[in-house]
Amino acid sequence: MPLLIERQHQEHRSFLSVRFIKKRKIFSDHIRMIILARTSKVLSCFMNYEIFLMNGPIDLRIGYSCFFIFAELELFCEYLFIILIRKMQLKFYKPTNELLKKYIEGYYFIQKGKISDPLHYRTFPNNYTIVTVMQNASFSQDNSKIMIRPSGKKGIYSNMVYRYNSPIEIFYEEPINELTIYFKPLGINFFIENTEMFFAQDHTKEIVFNPFADLKAEMHKILNLHDRKKQLEMLESYWLSKYIEKDISVMKDIIKDIEADGKIDEIAKKYNISRQYLNKLFQKNVGKSASEYRKIHRFRKSITEKNEVKNLTELSHENLFYDQSHFIRDFRELTHKTPKSFFRNVDVDKEVVWLFI
Repeated sequence: MPLLIERQHQEHRSFLSVRFIKKRKIFSDHIRMIILARTSKVLSCFMNYEIFLMNGPIDLRIGYSCFFIFAELELFCEYLFIILIRKMQLKFYKPTNELLKKYIEGYYFIQKGKISDPLHYRTFPNNYTIVTVMQNASFSQDNSKIMIRPSGKKGIYSNMVYRYNSPIEIFYEEPINELTIYFKPLGINFFIENTEMFFAQDHTKEIVFNPFADLKAEMHKILNLHDRKKQLEMLESYWLSKYIEKDISVMKDIIKDIEADGKIDEIAKKYNISRQYLNKLFQKNVGKSASEYRKIHRFRKSITEKNEVKNLTELSHENLFYDQSHFIRDFRELTHKTPKSFFRNVDVDKEVVWLFI
């Protein structure tokens, strides 16, 4: 008895098969490979349903009265990769130290060996500065695409992403040992003397992050630990040792005004500076212009508040978009999707908002 995937959306219902998927080329090659080779094993743990792969790799059917309802075909792909992420035990950790809470949003780990399948997803613009540390891996970036592979060359590689205003597509040939740190806006400035050195680099290319002589050695120790609690303790201890007291209170106030959707010219006037100088301050301290920061802040705020409103029209008004067309235009620019499609296909309840492809 073949396994059946049932999908119902509004008034229509269709039955999908891998043969159909192949024909339409909806899934990429490595996803089709996972569907064919690992469906039985992987899906058996999803939502306590018993899922079985029957009669070979051509047709997938759901048996035992187990039916899944999908708004879009893409959602099936997303569910598959949510399972892969869970098998890697991806969890977003918040700092426990009160000082670090002011400057760091959190961390997550990816662990080699939990699963060997490729991992492919898109991540969307935010105002964090993101530092990723990898062990025994090679990294390459070309504009909006990042490729990560295991490397025979042993050692620690670390990079920074401080700005992106469209989705970045990330492909892991297979998971590697990795630690990623999300610094809040302005946060990285309290650990590095000269952030301008990094923010001046081309954000569409690889930015190597190695500001401390002991960074690689300490990160190597952390990634070699098998106790997550000890990893987090060592990680927080390390960043506390790098803390620098700075007074950038004026910049904090300017960011608050930008996030409140004040007009940039009026904000500049409030602080007796020109609009040009205000943007210079943003570039120096945050790595992007004030208007770009505000656009991304609106977008991210709308994601956070999605479940608190009745519909997308209310969501656009609540987040200070001028009108519905402005809301849709910004979403298309930042996600390459309409708001409706984005919220239908992305789990916005997670701290790390990814679209698995």
